[in-house]
Formats: sequence, structure tokens, C-alpha cells
Amino acid sequence: MKSISVLFSLACIVCTVLAQRRQIGGRDTSIRQYPFMAAVAFGRQLVGNGAIIAPRWILTSASAVYAPQDALFDVQVGADSFMGSGSWYEVLQIYRHPEFVGWDYNIALIHLKGPIKYSDTVQPIGLATTDTDYIDATMLSYGINEQETQHLREAAYTLSADDECVAFLTDWLAKEMITQHRGYCVRPFRGAQQGQWFNDAGAPVVANNLLYGVFAFAEDEGGINEGAVYHYPDSEYNIAVGTDDFHSPANWHEVSKIIRHPEFVGWDNNIAMVLVRDTVKYGDTVKPINIATNSPDTVEVTMLSYGKNEHSTTHLRAATYTLISDNVDCVRLLKESAAKEIIWRQHGFCLIPPPGTEQGQWYNDAGAPMVANGELYAVFALAEHEGGLNEGSVAIRVASYLGWIQAVMFSADAYRVYAGSADYMSGSSENVIQLIIKHPQYIAPSPGNNIAMARVATIFEESKLLQSVNLGVNDVPSAATTMATFGGRQNMLEVPNRLASDEACIGTLTDEANKQIVRDGLAYCVTIESAYAVGPGDVGAPIMSMNFLYGLYADGLVATRIAIHRQWIQSTMVSNK
Repeated sequence: MKSISVLFSLACIVCTVLAQRRQIGGRDTSIRQYPFMAAVAFGRQLVGNGAIIAPRWILTSASAVYAPQDALFDVQVGADSFMGSGSWYEVLQIYRHPEFVGWDYNIALIHLKGPIKYSDTVQPIGLATTDTDYIDATMLSYGINEQETQHLREAAYTLSADDECVAFLTDWLAKEMITQHRGYCVRPFRGAQQGQWFNDAGAPVVANNLLYGVFAFAEDEGGINEGAVYHYPDSEYNIAVGTDDFHSPANWHEVSKIIRHPEFVGWDNNIAMVLVRDTVKYGDTVKPINIATNSPDTVEVTMLSYGKNEHSTTHLRAATYTLISDNVDCVRLLKESAAKEIIWRQHGFCLIPPPGTEQGQWYNDAGAPMVANGELYAVFALAEHEGGLNEGSVAIRVASYLGWIQAVMFSADAYRVYAGSADYMSGSSENVIQLIIKHPQYIAPSPGNNIAMARVATIFEESKLLQSVNLGVNDVPSAATTMATFGGRQNMLEVPNRLASDEACIGTLTDEANKQIVRDGLAYCVTIESAYAVGPGDVGAPIMSMNFLYGLYADGLVATRIAIHRQWIQSTMVSNK
């Protein structure tokens, strides 16, 4: 599906790059004709190009700003040649697209420390707001050309997304971008000899005085008239669980948010957390796995993946590997310095297949879990040279990121609030949680004072189906009530129950700590008056009577009493507006 938004409709030419350094073809041009042009430098060495889109913003490709040290980048504007008579601006921060992993989403924004001073040779360019499957465009770059200069050059190309375009490409991943309607082919006009190399990265592609794309990569490490791709990213992700084959019936879950590691820029720290909108329901074919907390240098694992295999199926497959992470044998297997650095920093493993076997991984094996003894040790990250049989491959060492994983799982912005609909997947108002305030006397796993406040990012607009509830004024010893709960499901349920706090109800509880908090007046016993079986999905469910909130279901058939915590609730709301 095409994403037709102002930024995402900008395209990026995609494939691998290595050591070649030539922009072939085209002709020299003047900065006065293209005053939006910017040269991107790392340590004052040209690494790419960009386009001025606002006084402090440059649009480029993520591959042009691959190095993680943002402070070592700077930008030149207003010059006919790189290192010519232009103006230099220091970089404050670079925002690489969070889903960039080397191919897709190859786009980045450079935020400058100070505003650019506009002139006849320095002006911003507008972004194309319409999408098209075919257009003639001009690419502009300071990349070194066949004459060994770094003069600004222009070259004409045709962008297309038809069957002829797919046939023109040689790489499967590049073809898939077109067939899935996520990319363009980019080809020179008939008879022209043109090509691109690595320091053409970020080169603006313009038509009708609008910016349509930025160059990222060329197939086969660059070359004259080689295949290349423009792409625009997908706008939706979904998660399937509980299936033997990706194309078989499965339990599907919509993604609420993806949290990538903040230091990921394409190689190292290649790990992410996916937050789904609803609760994954466990069963015989759906269960969680524990993360291995120890981190051995060698471990034999099983890698599991739905990635398309040599039979062109997407059936779940298991393959045995030995993971090693020593700085000698493992590093010797790898060719790329960035891959070796992952091992040196103890962030990853090399993958060794069993002797005499031919095994390999490709791009859609990304994220494949690697398990041993019922624990998760690693996730597949990358294969050098776009994969291949027994090529050097790297897996991310999960134990090295255990602290980050736990911080993400329990951070406020990992949560979402849905209100205003009995089916929270349909018609509900979604809100982001900004702040979570737990009761200061709550100490997990003790059940006492098990209550918290969550402040959302925007104010909910009240409607007939979205109203605030009144806090219970009287601390009654018992009451006939109703629990409203989603219970880990998509639709809300009403569960009749009774709240009590006498010794008779306390005697029905099995947990001694729960018995004590009822005796201390911090909680009620909960007696469910239906066949409903309470579970983890009911935690926090409001328990009400006549639009007054009396309790929140905690666990173990107890509910936190609201009246006893009323003063803390009100003071917390006032101090955290």
C-alpha cells in the first residue's frame, strides 16, 4: 500500500554500496539554478548530499549519515563545488528514520545548530505532496565524477513502477519493493551513460521545482545504468502468532507502537520492541519465552523463522547454529568492520552452521529468535553481502540489552489508553500516557496500596460514551457492584460481583498477604456472581455501583478500595496537571 504523505512520498533509491566513488554522466550545473542543494560532510569529507527544506532542516538519506557521531557532521550550502565558496553549518542532531535497517526507510533529517541565511544561492525547496507512478526528474549531486571533480552535477532520470521496471532489476529485495507498491525504478534516458556511487547518497531528485526523493543506493555496488529503486514506506504493521505457516490461519494483532533502540543506525544495537494494541491470549500454540540472563561466549541454539526458504514457502522452520562471540574466530569470519564492532562490543554473536551443512539467512529472517533450553539468547540481525549460504552472519545478544528491554516494557510511553467504545479496537479514542504515578507506599510484589495514576498526553473529549466516573465517597464495608472489564479481549464485559471485608470473605482467600490488606482496610474481597473466570486481563478493572467507583480489581480476588485512597488520588491530580 502506498503511503501518500508529504514526507513519506519522498523516495529513496535503494541497494548496496561499497567502495566505488564515481558519479557517472550528467553535466556540471550552477548552485543558482538549484539553491536548495546541500553537501553533507563527515570530518569535512564528502559523504552525501541533501536538500534545504527549512531554515534549520536538511533532508537526506539515512545511508549518507550512517556514522553515529552526529557532532562530526556538518553541512555546506550555497556552493558550486564541495569545499567551494559556500557557507558551513554545524549539526545539532540527526534524525534517521526509526525503521531504517539498511534498505527500506532510507531517509533522515539533519537539524542544524543555527538557521540558514537565505540568499540568491541558498533557498529551500518544497516537498512533493502528490504521488505518481511515472515521472521524469533531475538528480543533483556533489559526488566525485568521472573527471575527478566534486562540482555540482545534474542528470535526468525516469522514475517508474511498472512490470518493465521489475524486470529491469536484478535483486529480489529491490523487485519486491516494486511488486508490493513501495518503490520506484530509476533509469537514465535512453542512450545516456549514467550511474551513481556511495557519495551520491542523499542526492535530491526534483521535478517541477518540487522535491520527489533522495538517492540512497544503487544495485551491484553502483555502476553505469545499473538498477536502482525509489521507495516509500509501509504505514502499517501487524503481528501473527499461533501458526505453523505465515500464510495459514493465525491470531493477528495490530501494532500500537514500535520502540527501536535509540542508538540503532543500521548495524549495531539492532533490536526493537513491538507493543500490540490488544493482549496476546496464551494457549497451547501461543506462550511467552524467558530471556536468558546469562551471556556465554558459545552456545548451541535453534533459530526459528517464517522467512521464505528455498522451496518458496513461509512455513515455520528450525535450524541449528552455534553462536560464538570470541574476538578471534568469530571476527575472522566477518568482513565488514561494522559487523566486527558488534562482536567487539559484546553486543552480538557470529552464527556457525553445523559442519557439512549449507544454511543461510536473508532479509525476511530478520528478528528470528534463537533459543536454547527454553530461553531466548539472540535475535537474527544481519547477513553480510545480503545473505547467502554459510556467509558471515550476526545475531544480537539479547542479554546485553536486558536493562533496556525492561525499561521499555515498563516505561509510561509504552502504554496506550482507549476509551469511549465497548470495542476498543473500533470507535475508541486513543491516548498516549505521559506519566505514571504509583502510590508511594506500594512495594511490589506486596498487594497493599496497589493503585496508580496515569496522565495522558491530550484531554479526552467527553461524549455520551465517554464520561468521567465519580469516586466513592463512603467507605462502605460491603456492596453489590459491577466490574467493567475487557479481560484481555477486544470487547468490554459487565461482570456482577460483591465487595466485602468481613472475616467470612477473608476466609475464602488463599493468599495471606491479600487477607491482611483486607483486614487493614486497604482492599475488599471480590466474589464473582457469574461463571466468569477472572485472570490477568482483569487487573485494574473498575468496580462500580450507581456510577460511583468503589474499587479496582487487583488480583487474587481482591480489589483496591478507592475511598481509603481518595485524598492521594485528588492531591496527585492537582500536583500533576
